[in-house]
Amino acid sequence: LIICRILTSSVSIILLCCMECYRNKFPAHKSMKMLMNWHGLWTFILCVSTLIDNSITVHTHWTASNASDILLTSEQCLPRRLIGAIALYGSVASMMAMALERRAASAHLATYDSTGRWHGPIYVVLHLIFTLGSGWMVWASYGYPSKTPHCTIVTPRGITELNIINVQYYI
Repeated sequence: LIICRILTSSVSIILLCCMECYRNKFPAHKSMKMLMNWHGLWTFILCVSTLIDNSITVHTHWTASNASDILLTSEQCLPRRLIGAIALYGSVASMMAMALERRAASAHLATYDSTGRWHGPIYVVLHLIFTLGSGWMVWASYGYPSKTPHCTIVTPRGITELNIINVQYYI
């Protein structure tokens, strides 16, 4: 599965770069383009962090001289997991902001093109606040008592470490 994650992350990074080259050809409202740019950034960060995290894991497993060399503490895993978690929450929050923006566009269809220039940035600020708040909750709650060979999102007792995403999906 690690090799599969590395391959899919690499392909995703290439496709996101190709998509970025053609983004100016997409006709959309300024606020929607702004939110789509943020969503693309979060997705890119998530792909890069997944690629780096899994590459580090593969390298550690290949170069380990004994079994204890691959064991990691939660303090070693937190930076690797936090970047991906923030990118994941940013991606989800930007999709929610895009849905709200589309809802506002549908509700005010006749006057939507003449809306103020602060319409889009408000959604951007709200999604950034939501993302940073979720990232802070991950940082404050992450940790497990034992050493593991992989940076997990589930504790040895089966408790979900990144349980903030469950709250977001519930909302």
